[in-house]
Amino acid sequence: MSWILKHKKFIIATLLLFCMAIVIMLFTNLWYVALMIAFIPLFWMANNYVIWKNYRATEDLSPKRKIKKVTTLVIGDVCSHKELSSVINEDETLFFTCPYRTLPASYQILLHTVSRIDEKGLVVIIDKKQPTKFQHTIFDVNFYSQITKKELGLEFSKNDMRFPFFKHPIVSFMILVGCYSKNYKTELCPNEAIQEFCNKKNIKLLYLTK
Repeated sequence: MSWILKHKKFIIATLLLFCMAIVIMLFTNLWYVALMIAFIPLFWMANNYVIWKNYRATEDLSPKRKIKKVTTLVIGDVCSHKELSSVINEDETLFFTCPYRTLPASYQILLHTVSRIDEKGLVVIIDKKQPTKFQHTIFDVNFYSQITKKELGLEFSKNDMRFPFFKHPIVSFMILVGCYSKNYKTELCPNEAIQEFCNKKNIKLLYLTK
């Protein structure tokens, strides 16, 4: 099915809204109302892009995923791939990154994705150490099992998941424009649980932070 047929209702609604906005601008002085009407489909497209971007990473965990060798997992905040090029082979790497992803969230994602990495592989944890009131967000929980969500008391409504711009506007905007950070330095991971887990799994750990 082509993209146009799949999204024909959205395309028709968008065209009608833009036509309505043009009519309002041509025949009334309510230009601000026209701008608001025209903004609706733009917001909808941006919101859906963020949702798609967030869920795309989980495709590498699907039973229908493309089979490939995985030697490295990169988890945490978004870092320039160029900065990581000296320590990873990008063709053999899975990236589970998101702006402002916290260390506790990175740990949970590691627990739920470690089966994708080969033994004696590498886990790169990127921790920006930015203050945040959310340890786990809607951008993290799609990696978690239902049991983990219950244990952590994570309950998000359908509207939270459907409209990330309302729940986490800053993170959503950064995902939309593709923001990433540079100039990370290597340190000893302060999360002992992550260290112990990697040692137990015979996985090398690289912790990068600001």
